[in-house]
Amino acid sequence: MNQLDKMTRVEENLIAVLKQISEKIDNIDEDDEKYKQLWHPFIIKIEEAISDLPHKPIDILPLFIVRRMIREFDPRLYPKRRSMLMETLQVKITPKDEKKGSPGVFFRLLRNYYKPHIRSNVEDFVLFHTVDVAAPLKEAKKDEWPMVIEKMINELGFYTVWIIADKVIKNEELVEIVKETAPDDYIETIVDLFDFYREVDYENLFSPNYVVQSAQTRSLKKEHERLKKQVSKQEKETQKLKREIHTAKMENKQLEGQYYELYEDSLKEIDALHKQLEEERMHYESIIQKLNKTIQELQINTENSQFSMIPDGEDRGDLEGKTIALIGGDRVRHFQEIVEKFNGNLEFVSEKDISLVEGAVSRSDVVFFFKEVAGHHLYRKAIQTASKKGIPFRYVNSKGISGFKRTLLSYTDSLERNASEV
Repeated sequence: MNQLDKMTRVEENLIAVLKQISEKIDNIDEDDEKYKQLWHPFIIKIEEAISDLPHKPIDILPLFIVRRMIREFDPRLYPKRRSMLMETLQVKITPKDEKKGSPGVFFRLLRNYYKPHIRSNVEDFVLFHTVDVAAPLKEAKKDEWPMVIEKMINELGFYTVWIIADKVIKNEELVEIVKETAPDDYIETIVDLFDFYREVDYENLFSPNYVVQSAQTRSLKKEHERLKKQVSKQEKETQKLKREIHTAKMENKQLEGQYYELYEDSLKEIDALHKQLEEERMHYESIIQKLNKTIQELQINTENSQFSMIPDGEDRGDLEGKTIALIGGDRVRHFQEIVEKFNGNLEFVSEKDISLVEGAVSRSDVVFFFKEVAGHHLYRKAIQTASKKGIPFRYVNSKGISGFKRTLLSYTDSLERNASEV
């Protein structure tokens, strides 16, 4: 099985499992014991779906995290951060790379990734930033793991806790508990890593001649080169025939007509090959379009399954009419519905509306900030305004709706505790 067929099969298996998840968990309360029991077999199916990949998702995660950091280090806000990161990884970037921005810098890293010390530097860099926050989980007793893991995921995000369990503490049982504590985050991460795996052509990253291009593009290019060689060969034959025709004319005028017909046939054959080349190109472009459509459906199914995890009846929190400023993200309609069910109001600011941040924060009682979605420019504006106004500031560690709801429930719980203390 070639690489393109392998990736297609993995993608089909992922889509099938995600559809099963969406059908099974729909209309089941998150606190219901049946809901919790559903996830274990689905985690097994997701891992079986990607079993054909030669690299484990956890081994791909460090490079995935570094790519996200390169994108987030906007030179206009943090002029030295990206350069310092690349110096730490021992990857030399050129002015031409810098001019291309984040894609150029990341491409330079990929071109050097075949070197063992570069791969080691990437993993060491990510692990270095997790060791300092791993203490609570290292010191916790085994029966305390689920509670500690849930708290750390809320504070640090799923990626960090997964790496701590697998790469720092290196305990397989602990890794399984991390997956089952936040199964929606784990499955979403697997899908993101699969897309990343295909995007950077991870299987060929370890070659010194690595060039970033999709499996579909490489297949199309290979077919194009094959047909191009055929055309070139035919053109050489045509030139040969031209010379023979000229010689024949000089030697015997009677043969001129026969060679001329042969020459015309050669030209027609060349034209036919050109048409065949164009038809093959259109065929492979159609395949690429279908695959891109399938990827979009995969992303839509993931978001639909994520939203279906939030039961309509989960209304045990009360915002008491307070206003939440939500910074970053999309799907504002779903967040609006959740906040209204909790007896509150929503001030939403998207990634592109930085000018609205100050007003939205000033009119709110608390700020919710999407760490994995909103950029640093929004963060600085939001945190400065909140600090100036004395408004509480909370992080939403997952870009999904379930992560938002967990943060919302935590906040309403704090309101209840404050009220009882008074």
